[in-house]
Amino acid sequence: MKLYTIFILCFLLSFSVKAQQDNEELARKATDPTSLIWQLQLEDYWKIRSNQGDRNANDLRIRAVIPFEKSRFYPFEHLLRITTKWQIQYNGHQNLSDTEIFDLIIPRRYKWGAYSLGPIIQLPTYAPDNTAKANFAVGLAVGISFNNPDAKHWQLDILMRYLDSFNTGEDRISIFKLQPSLTYHIRNGYYLETEPVVSYDFYNDSYYIPINLRFGRAFTIQKQKINAYIEPEYGIWDSTNTNPQWGIRFGWRFILYR
Repeated sequence: MKLYTIFILCFLLSFSVKAQQDNEELARKATDPTSLIWQLQLEDYWKIRSNQGDRNANDLRIRAVIPFEKSRFYPFEHLLRITTKWQIQYNGHQNLSDTEIFDLIIPRRYKWGAYSLGPIIQLPTYAPDNTAKANFAVGLAVGISFNNPDAKHWQLDILMRYLDSFNTGEDRISIFKLQPSLTYHIRNGYYLETEPVVSYDFYNDSYYIPINLRFGRAFTIQKQKINAYIEPEYGIWDSTNTNPQWGIRFGWRFILYR
């Protein structure tokens, strides 16, 4: 069975079950990138078609989110995110991609939301077939989150990241990513969200601009809190013609503790 088929079945199952209670508060926390909640995030990105006509590739992203409350030893809240991917390319080759460690520091919270910043480290896996970059890279991220309950249905988040390997050659990494996120909370844990990741590669002078729309639901089954979603995506501008033209993301995010 194809990997994306498994995620489709899991997604349909999550929307067919009856939640134990209304989950509007849970949905707000689950979609807020600054929420101090433990998470195990599983996401399959089914790349249906590339700009070169190739079909059916997959990225299985696995991410652990570990929150830290402020204390007398550390004056700020922060979230440690550890991310890796198992990639199945269009030619059928499979590899483990690079691992990213991102420490999101939240200096202060306000009524309207919070701002954040933190370092990023990319650890290479030296995978063949161009699945991963064989370079160590570091960077910085800055974000702002507008998650005021007075805004009722709406939520806005913006994250900017820059990553650089500080080397020369064709493996050079020098990438800026802009990730705006606009969320509309419907009711009972259902929500709509758009969260495209716009990227620009300074070294290769290339860019990629997609558009997407996520339909999700936060709910509880037998005390286990889950955020499940489906997210079609279309690449509207791709200067290299190497990125996906069409794709769909299926995600299950398990909230382990909050």
